[in-house]
Amino acid sequence: MNPELQRNLWLEASPRRAAWAAVAVAGVYAAVYLAADGSEPGELGRALGAVGAFIFFASALVWGVRLAGQSVASEIGERTWDFQRLSALDPWSMTWGKLFGATALAWAVGLAGLVVSVLAYAFLAGPGPALLFAVAAVALAVLLQASGFAAALIGVRKARAEGRLNTLRSAAGGVFSILFVLFAIAVASAMSRFFFVGGVTDFTPLQDAQPVRFWRASVDPNLFTTLSLVAFAGWALVAAWRLMRLELQKQNGPLYWTAFLLFAAFWTAGQANPDFDVARVNGAELDPTALARWGAAAAVFLAGVYAAAFAEPADRVRLRRFANPASGWTVQVPAVAPALALTVVAFLGVIVSVLGLPAAAVDDEDFGRLQIVLFAAAALAFVLRDLAVIAFFRFGPRPKRGDFGAVLALVLLYGLGALITSNLGDAVALALPSPEAPLISLVSALVQAALIGALALRRLRGPEGSVTAA
Repeated sequence: MNPELQRNLWLEASPRRAAWAAVAVAGVYAAVYLAADGSEPGELGRALGAVGAFIFFASALVWGVRLAGQSVASEIGERTWDFQRLSALDPWSMTWGKLFGATALAWAVGLAGLVVSVLAYAFLAGPGPALLFAVAAVALAVLLQASGFAAALIGVRKARAEGRLNTLRSAAGGVFSILFVLFAIAVASAMSRFFFVGGVTDFTPLQDAQPVRFWRASVDPNLFTTLSLVAFAGWALVAAWRLMRLELQKQNGPLYWTAFLLFAAFWTAGQANPDFDVARVNGAELDPTALARWGAAAAVFLAGVYAAAFAEPADRVRLRRFANPASGWTVQVPAVAPALALTVVAFLGVIVSVLGLPAAAVDDEDFGRLQIVLFAAAALAFVLRDLAVIAFFRFGPRPKRGDFGAVLALVLLYGLGALITSNLGDAVALALPSPEAPLISLVSALVQAALIGALALRRLRGPEGSVTAA
């Protein structure tokens, strides 16, 4: 057995704790059995199934995410993490041993609820939908737990680079935990609409669900949801493994991160335009499918740019190694670089798609091809400006407050800037990418990016903790 898994099982799922959990679950089911109205057909099954689904949600999707996020932070608090990093375990064994060992008791309780829920659903809807529901539920739990674990490792790396002590509160981060729980609730709600009429508590099979159009192919919504959750759960495990490699002093290249961005863009673009048909606009045939899909891909890559910018540790040494054309520089590529390169490619795809549309569809007195191209360029320029702002604050003399300062600065630049210029006509283009005045937006963004980029570069080249550029 994996030594890390065995150690966590001893710590988290001892016989006494497992026995108390079994008694609690049995007590809940006994109470539901006594309270349910057994006179109506299927009422008992619906009640037990609904309670089982709630037990799985509370245990695997909430408690389990918390345990996964704290698995590394607790080791740091107990001052045992450095010793584990020196062990002979390879990164993958350390990853799955710690991830599934720390959440073993949560999985045991959650599966005790899921089994009852699936049996009740199979009795009402048949074995096929019940099997899809079981696979989707497990994949969702793995996705959220692995994401929480990866977020904790990101917190550890950022704390080390910023020279602060990582704690239980700062490892995964309160924002990460809240986002994961909200995401779990949202996905669980969406799954209930796919599988049941009225939600999980109703347990009535949904018979008239519309198929999902994925790259012009019609896919059953239950099957599409299940396969999507399985795929993203696999990517979450890959993310946890790659981050564990960095903790164990291994080196990572940009291949896996780039592959994930491409997969996420493919998945999103396939759904971006399921029902568009060729239409006639201003007397010309218009098929906006390619434009919509390139736009969806650009949105995914943009999200990757900002996520990488905030997730990457403020490590001056790594950036200087990347800038130095020495051997092995490819492993020092910042995560924001592949996402930014793919964003540029996606925006070029948007521009090419616009240029390929019929002239009557895009060229009129108020809005033409040139304006669309300038607007896309302005949006990219504002992204560069935002990256410069993030770098300026995160590499400042107080890196512990860098994330907050960068977020506050971006909110002020966009929100306050838009409020100030909203009543000045085209002047709003100075603060936001504006399709009405794209040239003003482009020039404004380039000037801001150059000025803030110069200040950020001065901080990067200066000694750590320098206040000369503050």
